[in-house]
Amino acid sequence: MGKLKAGIVGTNFISDWFCESCLDSRAVLPVAVCSRDRERGRAFALKYGIENVFCDYGEMLLSDIDLVYIANPNSLHIPYSLEALRHGKHVLCEKPAALDRNSLTEAVAEAEKRGLVFMEAMRTVHDPIAFAIKDLISREGPVKEAHLSFRQYSSRYDSFKEGIILNAFNPALGNAAVMDIGIYPISLCVFLFGVPLEIKSSSEKLSNGFEGSGEALFRYPDLNVLISYSKIAAQEAPSHIDLGSKRITIGKISTMEQVLAGEIGGTAEEILAERPRNNMVYEIMDFKKCVNDPSAAARWNEYSIQAISCVDRIRKQNGIFFEE
Repeated sequence: MGKLKAGIVGTNFISDWFCESCLDSRAVLPVAVCSRDRERGRAFALKYGIENVFCDYGEMLLSDIDLVYIANPNSLHIPYSLEALRHGKHVLCEKPAALDRNSLTEAVAEAEKRGLVFMEAMRTVHDPIAFAIKDLISREGPVKEAHLSFRQYSSRYDSFKEGIILNAFNPALGNAAVMDIGIYPISLCVFLFGVPLEIKSSSEKLSNGFEGSGEALFRYPDLNVLISYSKIAAQEAPSHIDLGSKRITIGKISTMEQVLAGEIGGTAEEILAERPRNNMVYEIMDFKKCVNDPSAAARWNEYSIQAISCVDRIRKQNGIFFEE
């Protein structure tokens, strides 16, 4: 099979990254974009040589595309995914692919029923560095301590403090720090260590009830993993995984940048120093493999289901609710 023809929903920065990564992957070719604002859609299309601009999602789904890349607000991920699947299109959906486990399993089941591929665009677990870390743990373990952290000061937080609530801080859109930011360390934790026996968590909420930051302790039989995340504070230190006298550090979990391994207090070496300009390329390549063999998607969907199940527990513990 040649390149998959993609229709893109959304024209924000993540869609830019997707298009750039498509060029690197040589597996997917963006041929259509859907935006409520036609002029914005045309401007986006012009940057990447995309011929077809739609303002109506249904019309795009009737066009000659193989897959839909969904990058609109979280609350719309599953409705848009289900509609695409029912039109016979494969779906690569930005993280978090769903607001809860039930809706995620519904989309997975719909895809399986139709012989299509539904996959969450969680680039962290598709990155070869994640597999290198997992292999190092299996060879050098057991893990003594782990702290997986992703804290990123949102450029839209200044507006919030001035009384202007943009989409990024609107809980009605299925947003919360655990959904937008926490999902990265949670997904990596599940990928490396599996589903925890117990989760104890806490959240810091803003004046409109939006979760701005949080922490969660994932308890395993012989290990506790601290997860921390924030949309209102910058990262102060890298994540780390300690294996006896050795330490793995991760500078930025979302892009798996500056991942080092070495003796604690000694010299550390970078894991897989040769990197693409954007690690989204790996999820795109894996998606193409799944289209060639739809049964291969089950592996990735299981990680996504396990991760969102952990998010469900954190939301329940901290009263994080979204409007229906």
